[in-house]
Amino acid sequence: MSESYVQVPVDSTGKKLRTQYRTVEGNIVHEQLVGCLDSSGNRINMAKEDGNLANIPKKSTTPAIYNVTMTNANTEYSQALPSNCKKFLIHTRDGTSFRLAFTSGKVAGPTEPYFTVPSGQAYYEDFIEPTSLTLYFACESAGKIVEIISWS
Repeated sequence: MSESYVQVPVDSTGKKLRTQYRTVEGNIVHEQLVGCLDSSGNRINMAKEDGNLANIPKKSTTPAIYNVTMTNANTEYSQALPSNCKKFLIHTRDGTSFRLAFTSGKVAGPTEPYFTVPSGQAYYEDFIEPTSLTLYFACESAGKIVEIISWS
């Protein structure tokens, strides 16, 4: 199997970028590893997606679980998620349908726009980078429990 390489020149001090030695088909090869980071430290994927370079998000490492009892029917309840939330999942413990919104005043009435999470289903978002995120929810039935898992 033949391999091809692109040589990256040394910097102004004579140092190469990150390098390593490894064996390829019995030959010791001195490789230069090149990676790009954005200003936030996220690795940039060099593969094109829709004409733009895609960021590979930092992985989520910290889970948080919230259980919110919707004591009264058709009453708005809310849960603020961590400011560095990267993904979340929300559903009712017993699978009851409920309404979900990202702004207050939409789910109790209900008043559009809101999103109905169907019976037996969950709502999930991944690869998000909100500055702040609060979920607002309500249910036709009293006493239902919303379960939320967020990752940051």
